[in-house]
Amino acid sequence: TVNIVNGEFAYLYNTKESLSGDYKLNVDARDGFGNNMLFENALEFTLINELSVYAELNKKSVLPGSLVEITGGSNTILQEDTLEGSVKISLDGKDYTSDFRYGRFNYQLKIPEDIKSGEHDIYLKVIDLYGNRGETAKNIEIIPLPSRIEFELSSKSVNPGDKVSVTPLLFDQA
Repeated sequence: TVNIVNGEFAYLYNTKESLSGDYKLNVDARDGFGNNMLFENALEFTLINELSVYAELNKKSVLPGSLVEITGGSNTILQEDTLEGSVKISLDGKDYTSDFRYGRFNYQLKIPEDIKSGEHDIYLKVIDLYGNRGETAKNIEIIPLPSRIEFELSSKSVNPGDKVSVTPLLFDQA
């Protein structure tokens, strides 16, 4: 309940815990003389809880154990910077968290020493103080780092003059 003064009123509602979707506002106005008027659908609006997330990596290809700088940010649907919140960074099932302020974040991600070589996705999920959310993904290539070499012979025992094939097996960090 709010008071109407000179035909005007103000009502504030915190939408932090509200679900996104379409809303319609009904106003039931009553005066001191017993007059009553219901204004149905006096205001209609859509509540959107989606954030736009963007991110860049300072390197596209890295060796295991390297540091990758992830910079980025998030905006509202109206392209306004989000004020504060957190960002969850996921790589191969391992999660890392960081905060962001004024719509920007920066994180130094240490690539695990035992990560498999090849293409990997880094997932970023952002949530602001109001519960708005967004996500994006960036791709990174892990360069193989040779760790050992083994040789495989075609036969365990040979006679003089027999041919023997040797196959080298090169293993990387994973």
